Amino acid sequence: MHALALAEENPQALLWVGLGTATEDLEGGLDLVRRALELQPSLAEFLERLNEEIAPAIPAVRSRLADEGR
Repeated sequence: MHALALAEENPQALLWVGLGTATEDLEGGLDLVRRALELQPSLAEFLERLNEEIAPAIPAVRSRLADEGR
C-alpha cells in the first residue's frame, strides 16, 4: 500500500483507502476508517452521505461503526 504510506496522516486519504480496503478486508478497512475519524471527526458526517455506488462497503462500515457507538 504505497499510497497509504504517503498519506498516513491525511484523513481523507485514509478514509478512501479504508473504504476501498473494506470491500475485501472489512477489519483492515475499518482500522483505516477509524484512524481517519480520529484525525478528522467531521468525516463521520461525510460517511453518512456516501452511497453504495461510490463506496460498496459503506453499509458494512456504517453498521460496524454504529455498533461501536461512532
